[in-house]
Amino acid sequence: MQAICVSGRKAVFGYCYAVMPYSVFTYGSGRTGSTPVTALRPTPPDRKPAGGLSREDDIQSGAAAREARDAKQREAENARIETQARNDREQAKRAAEQKANAERANAQKNADRAQTPEQNDAARAREEATEASKKDVKAPPEPRPEDIKRLEQIRAEALYPSPPSAESREIAQLAHTELIRAEAELRAYEQEKARQKTREQAIARFTADQAAQAYRALEDYSDEEFGRLQ
Repeated sequence: MQAICVSGRKAVFGYCYAVMPYSVFTYGSGRTGSTPVTALRPTPPDRKPAGGLSREDDIQSGAAAREARDAKQREAENARIETQARNDREQAKRAAEQKANAERANAQKNADRAQTPEQNDAARAREEATEASKKDVKAPPEPRPEDIKRLEQIRAEALYPSPPSAESREIAQLAHTELIRAEAELRAYEQEKARQKTREQAIARFTADQAAQAYRALEDYSDEEFGRLQ
């Protein structure tokens, strides 16, 4: 193939060095042809492609989506941190109360060993009166089963949409956490009531035994004549 420059300039090593609108090539068959040269123009970066968004619109849309997703994640994380902090405070408070009760009980036992029976009875009466006054003043509200049912309903309603949104899942998680705590408080309350009832029964038996011993000592009654109050 041999290149011929239409402009009239001579070709050097088969190439034309002048800018020309057409290039004519000769082939071995003797045919000649001309092909128009059309320059490709790049699309300006600020011009929208047909049927789509510009690059700036794509960037802004992606940034808004990321910002919304990050905001939801921050809200969920803040809620989780707040719930954990509240649980930690309550756990620390319960641990401090249990420690104080144990120390008071140990101190009372040590004091009972060094006192006479009369002093022990008086100290026991004072302790019972103090505990009764504390329960009257600082007794926590009784957990209600209807509160637990309401929390279960909230959790179920939050998870009802399919699929649930991030906000719905967060509400369901908070309701689940509060539900577990309410159930634990209810169990602790019932156990405390059972212990209180057992203690009252023990005090009643002790009082009956003391009364029986006093009657036997005063009137010389025997166990068969007086009997034991169960």
